[in-house]
Amino acid sequence: MNTGSLFTGLGALFFSISLLAGPYTYESLPVQESGRVKPLITVAQETLQMIHGKSTYEGKPALHILTTWLLVPEPWMKKEIIKIDHHGLKEALSFDKEKKYFTPEEVAAHPRLNILFSDLQVRTSRKEKLDAYYQAIQRLETQLLTFYGITQGGLRIFPPKNGGEPSDHWQSLRDLDPEVSELFFKILSAYSARFAGSMDKSVAEQNLKLNIEAFTLKAQQEGGDSYPAYEEMQTEVHYQKLKPFFWTWILYLTAALVFAFSFLGLSRPLAWTGSILFMGAFALHTYGFILRSIITQRPPVSNMYETVIWAGWGVVLFAAIFSFLRKKTWIALVGASIATLCMLVADFAPVILDGTLQPLEPVLRSNLWLTIHVMTITLSYAAFFLAFGVGDYGVFLYLKDKIKNRQKVRELAQVCYHLIQIGVILLTAGTILGGVWADYSWGRFWGWDPKETWAFIALMGYLAILHARLVGWVKDFGMLAGSIVSFSLVIMAWYGVNFVLGAGLHSYGFGAGGIEYVTGFVALHMIFVGYAWFVQSAEARLEE
Repeated sequence: MNTGSLFTGLGALFFSISLLAGPYTYESLPVQESGRVKPLITVAQETLQMIHGKSTYEGKPALHILTTWLLVPEPWMKKEIIKIDHHGLKEALSFDKEKKYFTPEEVAAHPRLNILFSDLQVRTSRKEKLDAYYQAIQRLETQLLTFYGITQGGLRIFPPKNGGEPSDHWQSLRDLDPEVSELFFKILSAYSARFAGSMDKSVAEQNLKLNIEAFTLKAQQEGGDSYPAYEEMQTEVHYQKLKPFFWTWILYLTAALVFAFSFLGLSRPLAWTGSILFMGAFALHTYGFILRSIITQRPPVSNMYETVIWAGWGVVLFAAIFSFLRKKTWIALVGASIATLCMLVADFAPVILDGTLQPLEPVLRSNLWLTIHVMTITLSYAAFFLAFGVGDYGVFLYLKDKIKNRQKVRELAQVCYHLIQIGVILLTAGTILGGVWADYSWGRFWGWDPKETWAFIALMGYLAILHARLVGWVKDFGMLAGSIVSFSLVIMAWYGVNFVLGAGLHSYGFGAGGIEYVTGFVALHMIFVGYAWFVQSAEARLEE
């Protein structure tokens, strides 16, 4: 089954009831890049983010920067816009280790650069796993190729003639007919005049509008159906300008703070305010997912960035359900705190978690089983993540005053138990569905691939906790501590296989970076649980 058709229909329905209609704008001009057609604003933001590490430069938005690259590229050769973080790479190039930004000219002219790129090519041709050093070289190569590609007219902005070349073979700026090229440069000049203030703003706006209309009319006449509709591009423009996931973590954080203050006084009004913020953030979170699904025509769970966002959504869903059923705002507080963490990690680690809207790998396309499998598995991670947060809160209360907080600790342990039950059901279902997909795609149901193996290990770990609780081997403290410790198995299955081992058939999910932060996160919680266990054991011996 082709899931893309589902989201095409969803997009049509979305815009049939929306007010987004009108002519193309500069930011919505279609460009073919990275295997799909996207608006110019997306190309600008993703390109500057990748080259410079930020979506702005000296306070100017990416679209302004890209425009000047196209119009007057020469001055940019001497501007420090290439970001290099890796100390080993800077040492290999004899660059100052304290500097982060370098000019395209000094990087491209370095005598050792071709040697580094040749070495990288040998390793990639052998399909070797790249360490952080070679990943930094690979990133630098992409930065330079992208920058010089754009400044030398490589931007693909015009569709092939209808019925001629394949629809994915768009023409680059340097290959355009002089007439079409002139139309596009008139757009660039008009836009530049608008933000440069070289003419009256209303005149500049009208001039830009007329030039865009002339260019897009020509593109529609020659490209036919291969030139996307305005509404399709405007959806993505809306998504890029709204930044729903950025505002989502701010709302979740605000909700968590309001919930926390509600325990200090004015509990009812603050609890209501926190709940409104909590559900408002969840609505925006959901809206962001809908937009992303319409744009990509698939469920947004194909890479680590998207699974982190999806897991955060699942955490809030489970927290809202448990908070409503048990009438306890502290569950919403824990859920909002974890969701904030998820969204912050996704928002502030663009090099590690790639948030760009990319097409699916061929192995992932047109497969409903895989879609359900990934979403189910990741939703189980959300249940386990919430249990982890509840466990943290419970162990903290236990250490604070286990006598005074006895009843609350017991209730927290029960919530952990039920969340783990939900997680186990979802993880079991997701693992079985993964086997169905593996049989469909690879011709075998199970093969002890690292991803499969660690999913099985995580499942066995949580089943052990449930059985230990059932037979009475694990009491309230053990349930809370187990919820924290067992989440390290999820981290290994979720992050470790893809970003640490980097092996197996799930190669489309591999990435790099962040290992020191993840290791520190796990280590701190192990120390926390170890300390709590030591205190609990010491108190138990004294009571005897």
